[in-house]
Amino acid sequence: MNKTVEQIMAAPVVTTTLDSTTGYVRELMERKQVSAIPIVELDGDNINLKGIVTTSDLRGIKDESTEVDIIMSRLIESVSRDTPIKTAAKKMLEHDMHHLVVMEEGKIVGIVSSMDFVRVVSELS
Repeated sequence: MNKTVEQIMAAPVVTTTLDSTTGYVRELMERKQVSAIPIVELDGDNINLKGIVTTSDLRGIKDESTEVDIIMSRLIESVSRDTPIKTAAKKMLEHDMHHLVVMEEGKIVGIVSSMDFVRVVSELS
């Protein structure tokens, strides 16, 4: 099994900006059926990754007008498309994370979650 992250990642990625509210992000997650949304900052033609909000981050948040900037995880790990899935899985374990952002030339091209790895294992014969 020599799969790469590109073979299991979700793409395209749903993103939102720092000024988004938790209510908006929760609704976006439900509508797009995703468990994490990278938070970006628009800087002219550049899109800078600033953090990530997961369903776990939203648990217990009652005020839907809270800006995601307050609750997002700023410690983000990323991998490239050609990263072997074993390497990506080790990175997730080392950093106790459930999501990795897939980056190529400074752009977000995908996201991989722990559930993607469960899916791979479930498909083993």
